[in-house]
Amino acid sequence: MKTCGTVTKSSAFGIASAICLVGIFVVIASGVVRNGTLAWDVAVLFGINARSHDVADSIVLAVTHLGDIAVIILFTAIVTGLLMKRRQFFAIPYVLATIGGGIVLNVLLKAAFQRDRPELWTLLTHEATYSFPSGHALMTSAFAVLVIGLLWRTKWRAVSVVAGAMYVALIGFSRLYLGVHYPSDIAAGWCVGAAWAIVVLVAMRERQRRTG
Repeated sequence: MKTCGTVTKSSAFGIASAICLVGIFVVIASGVVRNGTLAWDVAVLFGINARSHDVADSIVLAVTHLGDIAVIILFTAIVTGLLMKRRQFFAIPYVLATIGGGIVLNVLLKAAFQRDRPELWTLLTHEATYSFPSGHALMTSAFAVLVIGLLWRTKWRAVSVVAGAMYVALIGFSRLYLGVHYPSDIAAGWCVGAAWAIVVLVAMRERQRRTG
């Protein structure tokens, strides 16, 4: 594998990707602070709500819980157990850092921006925390990128990419359908979660390379 300075070419690409994602987050966040995204956010939510249906309500309510913190922690425990079974102990601290760090980032960013949640119609579910960024979007993207990274050099790479993308997209859409987040909340959460997971994965790969 080619190197770029003191890191591999793939690690350099990962770092560049994370920087781009952070840049996108900054653009979205600046728009949110100035209320520059609000008109578009509201238009998208009303467009989704106009196509709501009682059957879809029940399905979406069930689907959205797959992005709850408790469920993410359960998924993380399963991944950790599989890594232990395969004796890939080196990866476990990075798995825990990805999810633990994602939780901390979510709490800190919500406290920093303190954006109120949308209240555009009678909601099927209620959330007590702030809206920006979406914790469900942040955590699911972090978890998906983590799993994709762990499986990238295996025969399960394509499956993990498709499954991860579907998982992240479904949870993100469910939050919009339920009206508990603006689209900008979801996009910002995806950016932060993916960027953080990439940074952790790059650190893991570089440590592997240098320790042999």
